[in-house]
Amino acid sequence: MTSTGVRTLGVGAAIGALALLLSSCAILKQPNSYALPGSVATGSDGYRVTAYFENVENLVPNSRVLYNNVTIGTVTSIKLSSWQAKVTLALKKSVSLPDTVTLKVGQASLLGAEYVEVDAPPAGSQADPAPLGGGDTISLSRTGHYPETEEVLAAVSLVLNNGGLSQLKTITSELDAMIGAPSQQQSARSLISKANTFVNAVNENKQNVISLIGALNRLGGTLAAERNTVATAIQRIDPGLAALNDERAKLVDAVTALGRFGSVAASVLDTNRDVLASNLNNLEPVLTKLSSVGSSIGRALDVTGTSPTSMPRWI
Repeated sequence: MTSTGVRTLGVGAAIGALALLLSSCAILKQPNSYALPGSVATGSDGYRVTAYFENVENLVPNSRVLYNNVTIGTVTSIKLSSWQAKVTLALKKSVSLPDTVTLKVGQASLLGAEYVEVDAPPAGSQADPAPLGGGDTISLSRTGHYPETEEVLAAVSLVLNNGGLSQLKTITSELDAMIGAPSQQQSARSLISKANTFVNAVNENKQNVISLIGALNRLGGTLAAERNTVATAIQRIDPGLAALNDERAKLVDAVTALGRFGSVAASVLDTNRDVLASNLNNLEPVLTKLSSVGSSIGRALDVTGTSPTSMPRWI
């Protein structure tokens, strides 16, 4: 065999080995993709449900599912679906659970593996909930997770390093300086006293406030019951408002003219005030005499209205 043939054979062998290696890598799966021996409820003794989590952190397949600190199932798969974690759980058929259960991702210890905790509502809290069964889905609103170790450590670091403890001395000093002088102390006491009076007044009128809220609630109910009538009234008032808007210039002119008339009348009254007062004073004796003979005037008018044929013959 020539050297060229040997080189061709070597290149072919290298390509075949590389293809075999790539195919074997494609076949291999992650260790947690296989069901481990002894996993709970992964066989015929269990059923599958799907739960959606916002964040599963370090949860992996083959993690335990606990109910009242007892293992009742196993996490079989975790996938991404519409930016949510879609977790498939295998649960024991022998454990009866309502379909209102909630799930949380917990951590066994600071450095331990994570698990899924099942929490069912107390017996009797709901009227005959349906049992959880195979193929059921637990929505995102009924799942969550406990604080992770990283979150706890970050919160502790925030408090100890720069969470506000170092500013307590400054805050205390500033408060002491603010109310340290006697006059400032008096102002602070006055403010507290006024606040106390205000709170007491609100407490004394608590029943009135409650009654007001009740009245507003009844008014809202009445308006809601008559909303068709209110809507009709609003629709019918629209033409009237349009007419007023069309006659706005005339209304403005009328109001302006009325204002000018008022000014003229006030000027006339001011100019002739003495004359009017004198005429009213002169009328007072006449009106007094008329009042004194008022009854006689009535009788005289009766006689005047009588015809001559009806008068007595001795007249």
